[in-house]
Amino acid sequence: MRFIQELSSSKNITQSMMKFPSRIKFFFFLGLAISGCNSDTEKINKFDFTKEVWIYDSPSMPDSIKNFTDNFIIFDSTEVSMNYDNLGEYTITNDTLRIFQTSYIEQRGGKYQKRISDQFVGLIIKMDSTQILIKSIRGYFPIKYKTSYGQFDKSKTIKLTNQKSKKKKQINFSYISIASSSCYGTCPIFNLELYKDGSIKFHCSSYCKKIGYYEGKLTSDDLNNVKDFISYLNLKNDSTIFDTPEDASIAAVELKVNNRKFHFYGSPREFQYKLNELMHELFSIVEKSKLNKTKKILTFKTNLPEPPIEKTIEFIPPIVQD
Repeated sequence: MRFIQELSSSKNITQSMMKFPSRIKFFFFLGLAISGCNSDTEKINKFDFTKEVWIYDSPSMPDSIKNFTDNFIIFDSTEVSMNYDNLGEYTITNDTLRIFQTSYIEQRGGKYQKRISDQFVGLIIKMDSTQILIKSIRGYFPIKYKTSYGQFDKSKTIKLTNQKSKKKKQINFSYISIASSSCYGTCPIFNLELYKDGSIKFHCSSYCKKIGYYEGKLTSDDLNNVKDFISYLNLKNDSTIFDTPEDASIAAVELKVNNRKFHFYGSPREFQYKLNELMHELFSIVEKSKLNKTKKILTFKTNLPEPPIEKTIEFIPPIVQD
């Protein structure tokens, strides 16, 4: 009975609409269309993409010989960064992503006026837990990253993939060997080597809690945690060399997975997100673990050249003759 009443009611509405002038009907259906768009927009905005790490791959750059692969984008509540470098502030209004820089210009009377300059504007085509697709409207993406401009024409689509989708179900981990150099600050100088059975050896010469040579074995939980990090890595290339800024620490990593060796060299800040996180995780595990200090001089598969030793010359004052 209730269904019949609802059906009868809908018929009455339809019949009433037929009596309305065409202009009124136009605005009625326009309102329905707008409300439908708003419901789709709410779905986009409700998804909390700020809790995820997004991988940005581009096969080629218009003005650079460097291919962009394994770059990671992180959105926090107000700003967006790529490979730890800030790209600017951002807003998402309906389905439009806007990345911009904010500056303040001093005016008369000591008042400051806020000035915003757009760096990138794009239309969000898709946003869910696995992928974000953005169609470029204007600007650069990424914005003036180092010496390159990631400029796309309006027909191009920018694809961001959730890092979680990169996880591999099974890996055959053999070992990982890491060597890390000094920097202009307090970067630890260390060697670390971990094997599939959990046995580990470690050496640090400065800026570590453990100075000297250590060896031991990780717990099964720590070892499984390391394997989980490795399962996210992009291991397509046998050797990858990254930028090495003068003031940054340099790291060399050798990793054997699925009976194949992989090498990474350069500044850890330029490494894949999970590789950088893996290095931090391994170092913190070593710092907290109960390893045995040894007098043996341990050897490692991966090494970096030792920094030159600065020699000081003793000042001898000249002999003054009377």
